[in-house]
Amino acid sequence: DCSGTYTTQFPGILKEYGKLFNKNVTGTYKRSPKFDFFKNSIDNACSTSLGYCIAKEGGHGVNVVGYAEGSVGDRDIDYLITGDSWYDDAPRYVLYGKGLFQSVDALSFKVEDM
Repeated sequence: DCSGTYTTQFPGILKEYGKLFNKNVTGTYKRSPKFDFFKNSIDNACSTSLGYCIAKEGGHGVNVVGYAEGSVGDRDIDYLITGDSWYDDAPRYVLYGKGLFQSVDALSFKVEDM
């Protein structure tokens, strides 16, 4: 993984951090998630992050705020709608599918009052 942005420890760290503010934080970390992981997270009003690496280009992390589904013939064409703080023209649409990235990590979490 060349991104280094996401780690498997995030759900536990967020849970402990939430206690400082009387919040219950539940989260799920997923390595190499399918598109449905993001759909379910957004549909369940969870905060969602995507960390990805492109071979020979490096890694980056963005917040996922929505998704768009489509198809061309029998092929699914799925996009994640992201808020990307590196650019002024957010939202950005990220084509998402098998084989497009060297590695992908995702985090879905919800913050609720205790």
